[in-house]
Amino acid sequence: MDLSQKQQNFLKKRRLLIKLWVYAGPALLLGIGVFAYLLSIQTPYLINPLQVGCELQSGQISQTTLETMALLLPMMGLIIFFLMVVLVIMVYVALSNEKKYLAMLDQTEPTVENPHAQ
Repeated sequence: MDLSQKQQNFLKKRRLLIKLWVYAGPALLLGIGVFAYLLSIQTPYLINPLQVGCELQSGQISQTTLETMALLLPMMGLIIFFLMVVLVIMVYVALSNEKKYLAMLDQTEPTVENPHAQ
């Protein structure tokens, strides 16, 4: 059985996404690495807990910096929670796409689970 136009368009988009991911994935990882490096140089309190601990023990962190850090901690917790929810939604979308792929493959050739495909 031939694929419908909608299914063919879906497969074209998926192929394009896979081709683009070869470049986008490493670029995103590089961007995250550069961001972490810049944070460690410019604002090490945000990324280096060892430095924060040492400076807390020596009393070199000002009270305003401690207050700012105390205000940012709950916000960071909310951001992490939001990112986890986004990740779960992205997994649902990916699995939905895979379900579409399996349905298309079942239409084109018989499988062990679907031996009656035509």
